[in-house]
Amino acid sequence: MRNIRRSKCHEELVDLLTEKAHPSSKKTIFPTKRELMCFAATLGFQTGRRSKLDGKTNDVDGRPFSDHGNTIDLMYLLALAEGKDGELLRDAREEDRILIFEEYTNGGFEVLQRWMDARPDDLYGATPILDGLLKDKFLENKSSTEDAITKVKF
Repeated sequence: MRNIRRSKCHEELVDLLTEKAHPSSKKTIFPTKRELMCFAATLGFQTGRRSKLDGKTNDVDGRPFSDHGNTIDLMYLLALAEGKDGELLRDAREEDRILIFEEYTNGGFEVLQRWMDARPDDLYGATPILDGLLKDKFLENKSSTEDAITKVKF
């Protein structure tokens, strides 16, 4: 698998969510960049935001993606749901599947950034994500942020 591209304009967001430990949990919101990108791709798909990678990009080593079965499954599912074409599952269409994943990831990062911008007082990202999930009806009711942080796994 080739490297996975990510728009450089989202690097500050990526670093915040994968490198800055929350004081309550002593953990980052997302343990790896791969997990954040998978969450963002799913969020992009669920919100209908597939966004081209314009401008400068960073290459992320493709091995952590290709070596993780759930990530490969997600790429196949996104491609199948987007294209509604079983041909996208063929080995020869890997580039198409990766592009779909990258563009939904980029769209998901746009949604995450919107959520972050709505709550600039949170320096770690947990509250904006939980508020965004609630506002966009991905969560049914609001529990305390501190309680949810210890229970929610992305």
